[in-house]
Amino acid sequence: MKKRYIAIAIAVVVVAVLPWYRLLLYGKETSTERIERVCGIELPKEMDMEYDYYNKAFHGDFTSYTVFQLKEEPTWFLNVHSFLSKETEYHIENILRNHKIPKKYYPDEENECLVKEFMPRDKNGRYNGVYVLAFYFPDTAKFIFLMDIM
Repeated sequence: MKKRYIAIAIAVVVVAVLPWYRLLLYGKETSTERIERVCGIELPKEMDMEYDYYNKAFHGDFTSYTVFQLKEEPTWFLNVHSFLSKETEYHIENILRNHKIPKKYYPDEENECLVKEFMPRDKNGRYNGVYVLAFYFPDTAKFIFLMDIM
């Protein structure tokens, strides 16, 4: 009986400490590091972050919306990750509105846009539940990354 109480106490401590450990582990990363970690990709180095929104819930869910201004065209990145011309509508307005993203950082519907969907996988190849949309606007040299839990 005493072992059972000890096991319950340990489980309670682990459950209480785990979210704080994750916060310490991932809380200080930059937006670029977060995107690279979640997607398993390397982003172009020659870009400046214009806007970053990150909302992390207590139980691990999060939404992230980051806008980058590139200093040069990332040809290698676009080719490696097979960005395609925008052919379908992506209904992200609800996400942007619900998280109160300023309208000046919304994707520009008037300019040409290349889009890539990333479906990140864990180390075992299983889909990790994060949905990532990357938009590239050649006319303005901007990247927008939207990450959301599905």
